[in-house]
Amino acid sequence: MYNTKAKSASEVPTILIEAKSHLREGLAKCLETTHFHVIASCSAFGELPSSLDQSPELIVVGGDDIAVVTRVLQDCRERYPAARRVVLSDRDGAYPMEMLGAGAHACLGRDVTVEALLLSFELALSSASFICRSSPPIAPTHSAENQRNRKITETQISDEVGLGRVSHSLSKTEIAVLECLVQGDSNKVIARKRQITEATVKVHIKSILRKMRAANRTQAVVWAMTNLDTKAISDEPPNAA
Repeated sequence: MYNTKAKSASEVPTILIEAKSHLREGLAKCLETTHFHVIASCSAFGELPSSLDQSPELIVVGGDDIAVVTRVLQDCRERYPAARRVVLSDRDGAYPMEMLGAGAHACLGRDVTVEALLLSFELALSSASFICRSSPPIAPTHSAENQRNRKITETQISDEVGLGRVSHSLSKTEIAVLECLVQGDSNKVIARKRQITEATVKVHIKSILRKMRAANRTQAVVWAMTNLDTKAISDEPPNAA
């Protein structure tokens, strides 16, 4: 499995804002063994201490109410402008797009896997803005405002992340290599598993990143874990072109 903690030895000061205590406590528990160090956890922005020993690098906001979450994002941006802001929500439709428009750097579904969640946090620390859902979103309403916001936000996602629907353009071998990346394999391990040279592995990885317009392996892995059924290629024989 992809080891997020191994990516960096430095701690990432993290704030959790979630009204539902069981979700907040569960997320804090998940982060205990990672380098995302929770420096504050509360049900509302107003409950945050006026001063903290560390400034947060990541702020995770849970909620389904557009007005409430938008206000929290604005407050977070004003007090901690350098922090990256991630929204966790069960809502689909136009909601994720609206959250990006309201100042979130990422909007994730609460039903994503823990691995995808941690990798998404890593990606959120970069300059990318994105949406990560484990299931296809419900079609948004077709009002002129929603259509305009959707167009703007989709352009932003395409420009900054480029994790579009590219599975159809990946070869079976590239998908197999991508599965190895999800498992955290190095180029040497991938070469041994696929019975190809490390140089060939590098060529495949370069091709995968180009097709996804992804900047690095982390972006490719996040996309794969939320969009691609990599188990479907498990019966592919090695050395397949």
